[in-house]
Amino acid sequence: PAASSASLTIIRGGALTSEKLAWAGAIVVIGKFDVDEGPVDVDLSQIPEAGYVSRKHCQVWTDASGQWLVKDLGSSNGTFVRAPGAQQFQKVVGDQKLADGDELALGNARFVFHHEPSNG
Repeated sequence: PAASSASLTIIRGGALTSEKLAWAGAIVVIGKFDVDEGPVDVDLSQIPEAGYVSRKHCQVWTDASGQWLVKDLGSSNGTFVRAPGAQQFQKVVGDQKLADGDELALGNARFVFHHEPSNG
C-alpha cells in the first residue's frame, strides 16, 4: 500500500496541546527508547506522560484498503481507543480499527490520532 502519514497530538490536563508526533510510513511501533532494545519508530520518552508507556507499547499501521489499525504489543498499562463523542475508552484487544479524530491512550498518556489520506 502507498505510505500514508499520521500524527498523534498530545492531550494534557484534558486539553489538546500543540505538541504533535508525526510519522510517514505504513507501519510504526510506538513506545520509548531503551538501551537494551534500541529505538522505536515513534519515541514518547521525552514527554512527561511517558511513565506508563512501555518500551514497545503498540503498533499502528494501514492495511491494503487504507484502514488504520492499532495493536497493543503486550504493554504493561494497556492501549485504549475512544471514538469522538464516546463516553468510554475501549481496551485494544487484537487489531482495533483507528479512525481520524479517535483518542488513543497509552497507559495514561492521551493523544488524538489524525491521518492524511495517501495520494495514491
